[in-house]
Amino acid sequence: MPGFIFMPNVSGGGNTQNTNKIAYGKFIVFKKEGNNNQEAIEQGDIVKGISENIFFEGIYKGGDPLEVTEANYQFIVKDQID
Repeated sequence: MPGFIFMPNVSGGGNTQNTNKIAYGKFIVFKKEGNNNQEAIEQGDIVKGISENIFFEGIYKGGDPLEVTEANYQFIVKDQID
């Protein structure tokens, strides 16, 4: 899926070699245990990123994952970037 970076279930143990720089408009997806589709966001996956000058982290509930709304995400963090 364009615009998304899927993070597999790995344990990095603080290893800095697993660190990535994420460009504006790209989201990081952390797969929920049991969600194995590495090509799509599934309900329960945690998504982080910046969209329309909003930095967010949220649990995906369904709908269009590119629309960062309360209908599609249960927000953990949602901050306007000035």
